[in-house]
Amino acid sequence: MSSDNKLELSRRKILAGMGAVGAAGAGAGIGTSALFNDTESFEDNQLTAGSLDLKMDWEEHYSFPQIYDDFGDPTTETDPDTEDEVPLDITRSDPNDSRYVGLPDPENPVVWANAQDDPLGDGQSSLELYFQNTTIEAFPDRLGGENPEATFTSIDSGGEPIVENPCDALADVPQDLSTFATDGMPARTQNGDTNDDGDGLPLLNLQDIKPGDFGEFTFSAHLCDNPGYLWMTMPGGLTESENGLTEPEDEVDDTPDEGELAENVQTALWYDDDCDNQIDTAPDDIVALAIIDTSGSVTPNLQQTIDAGNALAEDLFEASQNNPELEVQAGVITFEGKGDNNDVFLANPIEPIDNYVDNNGDGIFGSGDILPPGQTDGNSPIPQALDVGREYLNDKAAKLVSDGTLDAPVSKQLLLISDGNPVYDTSGNLDAVAGELIDENGQFTFDGNTYESDYFDGKANGSGLALPNPGNPPGAEDRAETALVARDIDGEPFLPGTQYSQPAGPKVDNPDNQPQGLNGSDPADISGDNDIIVRAAAVYDSGAGSGTKQLARDTITAYATSDATMYDIPTAGTGQKSGGTVVGEDIADALTAGGSGEEVIFRGTLEQLESELDPGLALDFDRTTSEQDCHPAGVTHCFGLAWWVPEDVGNEIQSDSVSFDLGFYTEQCRNNDNPTGP
Repeated sequence: MSSDNKLELSRRKILAGMGAVGAAGAGAGIGTSALFNDTESFEDNQLTAGSLDLKMDWEEHYSFPQIYDDFGDPTTETDPDTEDEVPLDITRSDPNDSRYVGLPDPENPVVWANAQDDPLGDGQSSLELYFQNTTIEAFPDRLGGENPEATFTSIDSGGEPIVENPCDALADVPQDLSTFATDGMPARTQNGDTNDDGDGLPLLNLQDIKPGDFGEFTFSAHLCDNPGYLWMTMPGGLTESENGLTEPEDEVDDTPDEGELAENVQTALWYDDDCDNQIDTAPDDIVALAIIDTSGSVTPNLQQTIDAGNALAEDLFEASQNNPELEVQAGVITFEGKGDNNDVFLANPIEPIDNYVDNNGDGIFGSGDILPPGQTDGNSPIPQALDVGREYLNDKAAKLVSDGTLDAPVSKQLLLISDGNPVYDTSGNLDAVAGELIDENGQFTFDGNTYESDYFDGKANGSGLALPNPGNPPGAEDRAETALVARDIDGEPFLPGTQYSQPAGPKVDNPDNQPQGLNGSDPADISGDNDIIVRAAAVYDSGAGSGTKQLARDTITAYATSDATMYDIPTAGTGQKSGGTVVGEDIADALTAGGSGEEVIFRGTLEQLESELDPGLALDFDRTTSEQDCHPAGVTHCFGLAWWVPEDVGNEIQSDSVSFDLGFYTEQCRNNDNPTGP
């Protein structure tokens, strides 16, 4: 087959439209102006800013990345201990086994990957490692090379990390897509897929594609501060070329002036609710534990937290009713000033989700059964709460699997709702500084186990690291240690590429600085990689100044497993719903997609996709109603687009190429009951 087969997304346009209605009194009359639009677009690899604040990031996968010099065979992984090449369990033959996931579309798989094995013994499955190995671009990226990964952490001139929430971080990313990532500043991934001697290549720029090849994009949309209607577009449509006929192609192609690639490339477009780059079908059983900051600094905004709890409980319960095979269990930890200063309170043990709703399916947060808490004073021992919460969550999940209540694998989730400011004691003997999980009877016991946290001294592994930035915000070193604990829980790398980095897996904290009376018994490892997703939601006074808001948002970003698991409750309100309600509903969608799996918007050829996106395809936030629903600010909205060339496609596509633009368009929600779209 010719090496000239190309599927090229020649320019990527992100279009953001902003509308505003102005009103002014003029004598006895009222003057009005019509809605107007500005744009935020990639035009010839240049981003121009618009007025409605839509920010985008993305990740791209390709099944044959070794076509570029920076990448190797994605179906093998190097064992870090032995340096041996370990084959991953990836097959192109249907294994007819529920442990395997079909990619890129489970209804039209090209390959199958084992999602439940552990080839390296580090807790990562073949599916996870394969997805990492097929990532060829992320935006914004700081490390680049063979390990592209989107990041919202930059490095200042002194070598110190700065963590920013997605909206602020993306505002700082260089707008020229020919500007590539450096050691300090996130920008575009720099490798053979993106960079041609300093010139930025198109977003989708694949050479020599063959039958059996596939790829995937996940686009993450961030509406900053204001909600908006969203559409996906293909401005200008497809540009297709035959590029002449090779000898094998000439034998089967009777249209020498017309390319055939677009009609042979298959595509799938879906709402990627959990932003994991896959079309998820039926969700796994869920065990979730909410850690709710009820300290004095947060309780004035407790109603937002109550709204979030009720919306989450109601939607999880509804999903379990829609899918009788889905089991959901949840618990709640609060800070109530009971026990010692670093102890945390089990407000409700992990139990079936129907215990969190009444007979009508309405949430019972705020009724006094769970929230508001009995006390609202005391510390905010966030790292201790995360640590003991993780241990209890693991034990409960294991017990539920062993007794047959849940089916493995289980989706394990920690949800922190807080302003992000940890306050905890670091001096004294072990009983004073190691937080315990307590209930109304004293120390809580489950299945013969009690729960006591590691010792945390207010420093990330004894360093002077300050997060979310080195500008010495209040409790910056405590925040850094809390972020380290969060990475120990989810197993993700800690600040890769910085002087403080720790790799994926268990994390080390203060091994040589034990408190009085501990006698060196606290191990260096915190607890280890437990494969738990850490979701973190910022809550603060809606009238707070910009500095307070930014500190809360940036800190919560540092705690969350990814930008897709970070939420900004005060910003997420839509007018019809409070920010807490929106965030609760969004988390439920990410966990269950209504109980039935993620919704595929479109399946068909690239040629058919062109028609679907002309002039624009409405992207709906609430798909339970018949009306187009606004996408709120304060949460991340992900959309996946997969492409593949079926293995039975023949020589007719040799040397053919196709190019197109892809865009997102947004209009304001307020005062806009009849959005017109692009």
